[in-house]
Amino acid sequence: MLISSVALAAREKKSTYIVEKIVNDKELVIRPIYSNAQEMERIQVGSIFAVHAISDDTVIAFATVIKKSSENWVLCHIDIENKHYFVRENAKARLIRFDEENEEFDGNYSLLRSKDTKVQARYQPLTYLGHWSGQTAATLREKEWLLGPSMISYGVIDRFQVFTTPFQNFVSIYNIGTNVQIIPEADYTFSLGLHYSHYANQTEANPLDVSLMFDTYASPKIVSYSKLTFFGERPDSDSYFSGSSNRSTDNKKRDYTVELQNYYGIMLSNWNRLLVGPKYNFDERLLGGHISYAFIGKNAHFMVGVMTEDFSEPDIGSKGYRAIFDFYWRY
Repeated sequence: MLISSVALAAREKKSTYIVEKIVNDKELVIRPIYSNAQEMERIQVGSIFAVHAISDDTVIAFATVIKKSSENWVLCHIDIENKHYFVRENAKARLIRFDEENEEFDGNYSLLRSKDTKVQARYQPLTYLGHWSGQTAATLREKEWLLGPSMISYGVIDRFQVFTTPFQNFVSIYNIGTNVQIIPEADYTFSLGLHYSHYANQTEANPLDVSLMFDTYASPKIVSYSKLTFFGERPDSDSYFSGSSNRSTDNKKRDYTVELQNYYGIMLSNWNRLLVGPKYNFDERLLGGHISYAFIGKNAHFMVGVMTEDFSEPDIGSKGYRAIFDFYWRY
């Protein structure tokens, strides 16, 4: 396919590296076009290169650095490859900067960076799905903040965060929670979450909620957020975390209950997410769920959608289907 000289010039300006050697089907050697020590200093094990086609500006593969040589070259493993092209020697490559916007790259979960420093929030796993779904198995990085009207979280270390829900604090339900990653892997993450609430106006129910969270990356475009939560006994009027608003208000306290939710995050080409999935309350035997759209920016996140505690309830409002909205900043 013919392309203009303008596009070629743009690629030459951005691409300061070249594929020097094809080692095998999954490994290749990349070096700077010009032997420049400064260019090599930018590369670390775990850095990602975008590899272009020989004939045009199409990005045909993403390769992760697995070895860095003192002789100005790096060995890379091909993680994502366009099967309609072949990676060839002398193809141009570009080091991806995840502290910048990469609009020319379609959203892909395989490109998310959970450990790199100076990475935009857009390229990190979601740690929070809004007040209707809560935490995921991912955690904030060390000294990272998540601030919003429904959640304030802080990363104590990379795999341990603390949080509180401002909505509850404003109505004298003082609370604090923790989330710790037990098994952080590339394809899945398992975490344990604890959340304690103190009701200032009464002493009969100060619940401790326990959550088991499991995130799995089914494909470069789909991630599954599963969570099993054991909710402690709480006043009947508190429906912030779980349960249906249909519960009888005659009871002074809500009993212990269990809820299972399994939401799917569908990665869109613009790095935004479509979140959809069911949840089931074992105590009341209610099947509900939600669908929402998450706008993922450099730091700001906005989520809008529709949810219900009971799919069989046809009404619109607190007892049926209702609109949901949440937003927060992550930095």
